[in-house]
Amino acid sequence: MGNKGITTTTLVITIIVLIIIASVTVSLVASNGGLLDRTKSEKSNFDSSIIRSNVKLAILKATEDGTITEQNLTSALDNKIGNGEYTLEAKTNGWIIRVNNEEFEVTNSGKIVSNNENGNNNQSGGQSVDPVVTQKNLASKVKIGDYVAYNPTVADAQGNVPVDSSKLTYTSYSNTDKVNVSGNGNKTQTFTVDSNIKWRVLSKNETTGEVVLTSEYVINVDDNEQFRLGGAKGYLYAEQELNEVCKIYGYGYGAKTDMVTTFEYGDLIADVDENGNLPTGTIVSGARCIKAEDIMQMFGEQPLNELDNKYGTKPYLHDMYYPTIANGLGASGGKTERSDEYTYYVYNCLNHLQDNGIKSYAQYNVLFENYVNNKGSLSFYLATRYVESLESKVRFGVMKGTGGYIQGMQIITDSSCRSEWYLSNDFCSAPIRPLVYLDPTIETSGKNAAGAWVLK
Repeated sequence: MGNKGITTTTLVITIIVLIIIASVTVSLVASNGGLLDRTKSEKSNFDSSIIRSNVKLAILKATEDGTITEQNLTSALDNKIGNGEYTLEAKTNGWIIRVNNEEFEVTNSGKIVSNNENGNNNQSGGQSVDPVVTQKNLASKVKIGDYVAYNPTVADAQGNVPVDSSKLTYTSYSNTDKVNVSGNGNKTQTFTVDSNIKWRVLSKNETTGEVVLTSEYVINVDDNEQFRLGGAKGYLYAEQELNEVCKIYGYGYGAKTDMVTTFEYGDLIADVDENGNLPTGTIVSGARCIKAEDIMQMFGEQPLNELDNKYGTKPYLHDMYYPTIANGLGASGGKTERSDEYTYYVYNCLNHLQDNGIKSYAQYNVLFENYVNNKGSLSFYLATRYVESLESKVRFGVMKGTGGYIQGMQIITDSSCRSEWYLSNDFCSAPIRPLVYLDPTIETSGKNAAGAWVLK
């Protein structure tokens, strides 16, 4: 009786508790969604992540020399995935890589345009997704103002493949004698790409990979004169002519050569459709002309009626001549009573620099204050037109960037749009300033001896 031990009742209770704990444990481990399933799922997710990473690394390896072929893609996949561990199917513009339940569609430029898992497309619309971003990615390396070794005359990274010479020149004709044909309204002027032009970073976005370049200095016509826009035709087609000129700088290696830029032409009253829209045209190139809107986005947008309280109003009714594409040669020839919307303003970039920080200061210096080689302050066309409706006249013109300002240059007035004056000697002149948009997946191998980032 003096010995202490476990009673039968206590033993039974202990066994029951152990049975309950065991049941719960088995349920947690083996049930649907339990620990085993979660472990399998996490392993599957981990394996999928490894596959995706290795495929991206293989694509990166295959494009090291600036091009991608089936041979170097196969070699890279063998190295990263393993020979026999994947299938490679050739398509018209690239390949489909299949690894286990993963499927990757890759273009012949090395972009992953879709990634299907278990047959379900994770993306739609054919948009590039999840590009390979490494420490070599250009956008992650450059700073505003850096030089980039972009050459608009060569189409490959090694500089061995020239761009089609027909794309590297543009002749702008006056075309004042041609009906419904664009022109500069003044004289024949030719631009030819100069491979010695230096290019600087104007903006970048590390999230999207976008890098935008602009020329170190402004660019003139081949005879070193400033580009002229004259008369009614020069005003009506100003945006088109400026973009056509800048287009020739957008076909070099690294440029986003399939970029589409839309421009407007015509008169804001006489030439709009039933919905009030002007006719439009497009260019396809990695380059376009800088616009007033581009500069205001950099330094800080401001309601335009705060810059000029008449902006957006129709302050005066005039019985006037006017520019129009409707009669073919660019001028109305006869008078019409009309009220033109006032779209003129002056924008001072300096007013916004302090509020927008170091980035805007760097962009300001690239655009306006390039004193290298005593070039001084830079002035250039902006592909943005305006109408200035005054009490005694109406001025039609185009904007320019100069000395830190956006302001207008008059091309023609209403009185110069008589039929006998459509060959008007009225004109404005300025250099051009292209923007070059680089492919967001473009990479760099570092800087060259001159300190410019090399595209790879």
